[in-house]
Amino acid sequence: MSWKTVTTKSIAHGTLWIPLPSPKCSAKLPPLESSDGLFSWTIDLHAEDEKYCNYDLKVFCTASDQNDQSSVRPVSWGGYVKLAPDNSRRGDLSLGPRFLKTRYHCGTWRSRTCDHENEMTYFLEAAVTQSVLVPKPEPTPKTLSAFGPACLSKSLGSLLNSGLMSDVKLCTEEQEIAAHRIILAARSEFFKAKFKPEWDGNKVDVDVPLQVLKEMITYIYTGNLGDDVDMIELLIAGDMYLVTDLCNEITERLRQSLVSHNKPAASVCCDLLKKSAIINSSPSLRNIVLRYLKSHREEVLKSEEWAEFQVENRLVAAEAVLDMYNLPD
Repeated sequence: MSWKTVTTKSIAHGTLWIPLPSPKCSAKLPPLESSDGLFSWTIDLHAEDEKYCNYDLKVFCTASDQNDQSSVRPVSWGGYVKLAPDNSRRGDLSLGPRFLKTRYHCGTWRSRTCDHENEMTYFLEAAVTQSVLVPKPEPTPKTLSAFGPACLSKSLGSLLNSGLMSDVKLCTEEQEIAAHRIILAARSEFFKAKFKPEWDGNKVDVDVPLQVLKEMITYIYTGNLGDDVDMIELLIAGDMYLVTDLCNEITERLRQSLVSHNKPAASVCCDLLKKSAIINSSPSLRNIVLRYLKSHREEVLKSEEWAEFQVENRLVAAEAVLDMYNLPD
């Protein structure tokens, strides 16, 4: 099984005739339910400030989770409300994080006291991003003996160390590692795209520390991962250079090590969030952090360390909480 990020949208749209409230009165429309039945929206009309046979009509919108009517968690939602026939009478809420069960102002229009009803067009949507488990394809029957994979790993490791018949050099920190394009392309989507037939170079600059590069290349050739490695740095490198097998193995190791970690959960979570925010190109690391936060949310969100972290990293903390609540159980 492997994790895949999926975004689903729940949408409610349509047109209806609405009664306009008299000045200094309010009216609430029936709930507008999304087509998949997961979310609903309530629109409130509030009329005030009558002047010269005209008044201000304010429109408010509230979203609710149909499966958990009491939930006030943040969800990414938005849309627009439009009063016809004047197309300029439109109120917009850009799609973004908002709390459920909280009323948001959509727009204000000038209406006449002689108006009794009007046509309203609405389009409302909620976007939920979550990670889902995708089953791996059934393995094909093995035809090699038990010694085959071990011998292959050893042979490719020897080829890497000898540099024999190498045709490319990976460069970092003013040092070079001799490698073979065909092996790199077979194990990494990044190098597969890099080494196109028209590419005639023989050097590739790699943006990772030398020791991390050595560990990543060793894994590419042998499939072996040592015990004394910087798993976070190696996971970031694996994401950057699209070495899928490496990311999957380190993800599993990190999950196991975090479970047995002797540091307070709040400290571990804040440290990892800072790291993932600085290196925001590693979706695998962020997924691990969010799952760790979700499994320890009671302990983390009530801690003093988290309170201090929120003050110094307000946006990072808010996005983490929003994404954490959107993860599947």
